[in-house]
Amino acid sequence: MRLSKEGQSATFGDKTFSIGMPIKAVGSEAGLYEGLYGKISKIVDGEDKETDNPHPDIYCDFETPGNKEDRARLEQVYFKEYGERKRVEEIPLDCIIMAPAMLKKAEMRLFDVEITETLQQTVQIEAYFRSDAEQIAEDRYNDGVYVLDSDNFVDASFRASDHEYSPAIRELLEEYQENEDDMEV
Repeated sequence: MRLSKEGQSATFGDKTFSIGMPIKAVGSEAGLYEGLYGKISKIVDGEDKETDNPHPDIYCDFETPGNKEDRARLEQVYFKEYGERKRVEEIPLDCIIMAPAMLKKAEMRLFDVEITETLQQTVQIEAYFRSDAEQIAEDRYNDGVYVLDSDNFVDASFRASDHEYSPAIRELLEEYQENEDDMEV
């Protein structure tokens, strides 16, 4: 069996997995990838498998962790397992073969999304030097002579980061997650 089309699914034991399903790597068997989030890209079982593992091969594409602590943890665990220092951007996170026991359906998470708009206007300033022209323009801008609005829009960018909970809330969420994981077993 080889599944690779969005929405195709297979059940192993009491768990059903589908292509495109958001997942989280769980348990110590997940090793380097424990705690990472991603999507299932392929499921292979039977004679089609590329490994000798006793379980189906579930190929996962994991996302790079967003916060500094998780990025540092991933780099440290990689070094411990492989004896080689790599930055998180150099660590393979695509097409990772996982066993069903190493995965669970991911829960929705909270993200802080920073939206940056760029407004731009060109004005003509008479001055002897470029630095003087920039200072005059800045002074006039600060004095309200130049007011930029939606007519001056040139770009927008979006950057998501993991929502930062207070340490007390984070501890409660981790405790709740551990209790929920214990109930699934």
